[in-house]
Amino acid sequence: LDEVQFLNGGDDSLEELLKERSIWDQQWKPPGKTPIQYLNSLNLLERLVAIHCNFVSCDLDAMASNNVSAVFCPNSTQWFARNKIMPVRALLDRGIIVALGTDSLASNDSLNFLNELRAADKLLSDVSRKEILAMATCMGGEALNLECGKLASGQKADLIGFRVPSSYSGSWFDVPFEPRRQKVDFYMVDGQT
Repeated sequence: LDEVQFLNGGDDSLEELLKERSIWDQQWKPPGKTPIQYLNSLNLLERLVAIHCNFVSCDLDAMASNNVSAVFCPNSTQWFARNKIMPVRALLDRGIIVALGTDSLASNDSLNFLNELRAADKLLSDVSRKEILAMATCMGGEALNLECGKLASGQKADLIGFRVPSSYSGSWFDVPFEPRRQKVDFYMVDGQT
């Protein structure tokens, strides 16, 4: 929100921060645009990976046409007690890649990715667990333009696994979201365990 207000000339807290660090440009004037519109006017939007994106509802077309990817950090969103969160459903519906992220310990109690899965599930009632798992895997790779996050011929074998009782009868998509799970039981990176 600070960045949005700053670019519209309504908040000088970022200006003060830049002055404190001796990097303020006296010639610069607020453009009166959203962050996405401003970056687009500077030709910096193509293939951008944008983090948080809580205030982008009016910019979805520009994001889609410029192949912008978004990263949703649910626990960071909760840390800051945001009353507005990234419009993940709207982004996905426009074909925009949305990856799942953790942000940092500066705005999160933990970097445990399973906690991020559960937080995303809690905050995104209109996004399925299957979609959240895609955000955590293949969409993360796509956002970074990497060939990873998919089980496919020719792909690197990066896998995780969870032990489940032989009597387990639930959906496999639910396993990583179980509250008792704090770590994976098996992992493989580039085909190596």
